[in-house]
Amino acid sequence: MNLSVISFHTCPYEPFGTGFSGGMNLFLREVLERLSFMEVEIDVFTRAVGKDYTAIKNENLRVHHI
Repeated sequence: MNLSVISFHTCPYEPFGTGFSGGMNLFLREVLERLSFMEVEIDVFTRAVGKDYTAIKNENLRVHHI
C-alpha cells in the first residue's frame, strides 16, 4: 500500500517547541511512523525548515522538503 501525505503547516520532524511545531506535529509523526512499520510506503511532502533533516526516516517513510 502506498500513501502520500501533505503537511503544509510544518514538517512533522521539526523539533517541538520551535516555530509552529507542537501537538499536530507529534500526532502526525506518530501516525506516519506506525503506518510505515506496518509495511505502508509513505511519502510526506512538507515545507522546508532547514538543512538538518534527512529525506529518509526508514525504508518505508520518505520526507520531501519543498
